[in-house]
Amino acid sequence: MRSRDVCMLYTTDTCMMILGALMEAAAVEKWNLHQRIALATLNLIGSKPRWLILGFMAVTAFLSMWIVNTASAAMMMPIAFAVMYQLAEKKGPSEQEIVPEWRPEPEDDTHTTTSNGATVNKNVVMDTTTDNDEWTCKDDDILTPDQKELKTSNINADQKEGIITESYLEDDEHVENMKELNQEGVEIPDEYRMMAIALCLSVAYSANIGGSATLIGTSTNMVMIGILEQNYGTDHGVTFGRWMLFVLPSAMIFLAIMWIWFLFFYLDLNPKNWKSLSCKCETTEDEVIIKNTLKAEYAKLGPWSWAEITIAFHFTMICILWLTRDALWGQLFPDEYVSDTTVVMLGIVVLFILPAYDPGFLCCKRYDDDTPRGTTVAILDWPTLHTKVQWGVVVLIGGAYALAGGSEESGLSAWIANQLEVLGELPVNAIVLISVIIVGIFTEITSNSAVAAIFLPILAALAEELCINPLYLLIPATIVCSYAFMLPAATPPNAVAFGCGLFAATEMMRCGTFLKLLGMFYVTAWVILVGVPYWDLNTYPDWADDSMCDNTTIYA
Repeated sequence: MRSRDVCMLYTTDTCMMILGALMEAAAVEKWNLHQRIALATLNLIGSKPRWLILGFMAVTAFLSMWIVNTASAAMMMPIAFAVMYQLAEKKGPSEQEIVPEWRPEPEDDTHTTTSNGATVNKNVVMDTTTDNDEWTCKDDDILTPDQKELKTSNINADQKEGIITESYLEDDEHVENMKELNQEGVEIPDEYRMMAIALCLSVAYSANIGGSATLIGTSTNMVMIGILEQNYGTDHGVTFGRWMLFVLPSAMIFLAIMWIWFLFFYLDLNPKNWKSLSCKCETTEDEVIIKNTLKAEYAKLGPWSWAEITIAFHFTMICILWLTRDALWGQLFPDEYVSDTTVVMLGIVVLFILPAYDPGFLCCKRYDDDTPRGTTVAILDWPTLHTKVQWGVVVLIGGAYALAGGSEESGLSAWIANQLEVLGELPVNAIVLISVIIVGIFTEITSNSAVAAIFLPILAALAEELCINPLYLLIPATIVCSYAFMLPAATPPNAVAFGCGLFAATEMMRCGTFLKLLGMFYVTAWVILVGVPYWDLNTYPDWADDSMCDNTTIYA
C-alpha cells in the first residue's frame, strides 16, 4: 500500500467518531460527573452485599458504554475499596488499644496531656492556626532509630489521635504517599475477603460487558465498523442506534447471569453460606457502615455544579441525536451526508463554547455579582484534551484499520478464507460458533483490538466465499471480543482488578472460566435467535455487492 493510502486509514470517519467520544468522556471526567452518577446510584440501590455487587456492576457497565473501559474500572475500584477499608477498620483494633510506641513514657514534667487524652512531649507545640488540636514536632532528635521506624508505621494511629508531625505537614506529596501506604497496610478480614474479591471482579467484568453495548464503548466495535466501511461502504446498516438496541438487552441479560454467578461463587448462594442465608430485611451493622461510607463519599462532591448540569444535558442530547438519526433528522440530508460522527464532533465544538460556571441570565452580570468580568472558562479546553484524552486509542484503532487494509490489499485475508472453504460443508450456525470460539480464545492472550483487526477481515472474506451475510460472522465475533474473563492480561479492566492484590491469577481463572464458556455460547445463541430476524442475516445483502452470491440466498 502507498503511504498516503495507509495514512488515510488513521483519519477515517470512524476514527473521528472514537476521537469525539474520547473528548466527550474527557469533559465528563474533568468535572467528575461520572463519579457523581456512580455514587448516587449506589446510594439508591442499597447496602446489602448482594445489592451492592449488583449496583457496582450496573454503574460500571453504564459508564463503560460511554467512556473508556479502563477509565470506568479505575474510577469504580477506589469506591469499592473505600467500602472495604471501612469494614476492615471496624474489625481492627479500637482506638483505645492503639499505643503510639514511638513516644516515650510520661515520666517527668517534660510531658503533657492533650484535650483528647493523648500524651505528648513538651517539645511538641500546639498549632493554633487550625480548629483541630494539631501538633507539630520541633525536634525529632529525641527519637531513636527504632522509634522513628515505629513512628512511620504508626502514622495512621497518630492521625486518629489528632497528632501530626511537622515532617508530614510541610510536604503535601509525602502526606499523600503516607495515605496510600496506610490504605495498602489495611488488611481485609477473612469474613470480607470473598466480598472484596467479588467487588473487584464484578467491576472489571462489567466494564468489559458494558463496553460492547455501544459502538463507542470499546475499540473492537469501532474496528468492525471500519472494516465494514472499507469493504462495503456506508450502506451496511450498522448505526449507533441499531447496534445499541440489539446489544444492550443482551448485555443486561448476561450481567444478570453474571450477578447470580457471583452470588453463587462468593456470597449468599455459595454452599458454604447456606446456613447463614437469610431473606430478612433487618439492617446489619456492616450494612450501616457501607451506607454511611457511600453517603460520605457522595457528600465530598458537594452540590451539583453548573458544569455538571450542562454536561449531563449536553450528553443526553447527543445520545438522543444518535438514536434518532435514521428515523428523524437524518432524513433531512442527502444519503451519506451525515453520520454518527457528525453528531459527536458537533457536540465537541459546543463544549468549547459553553461556560463552565453560571454566567447569569443571557450572560449578563447578576445584580449581586460585583466581580469584574474576565475571560469565561469553557467546559472543555485544549489542556484538558491534551492530558485526559487517550490518544493511543486513536492510533491503536487506526493501526487496526491499516493492518486490516494491508491484509485485504495483499490478498492474505482471501487466501486464508480459501483455506477455510472446507467449513462450507457445515451448517452456518456451526460456522458462527466455531468463529466465536476461535476469537474468544485469542482474546484471553492477545489485545482485543489486535484480535479484531486480524480475524474480522478474514471472517468477512470467508463470508463472501461461502455466500453468507458478512454480519452473520462479524457481529458475534466482535461482541465476544469483550467477553474476556479468565486472565489479567486479557483486558485493561482485568489488569486493574488484578492490580489490587487481593487474589491470584488462578482465582480469576476459577471464576472466569465458566463465564467465558457460557459467554461464547450465549453470544452465538443471541445472534441466531435475535440477530437473524433483526439484521435479516439469512439473506445475502445488496450492499455486499458480490455477483457470485444471489441476494435471495436463504441458509438452513
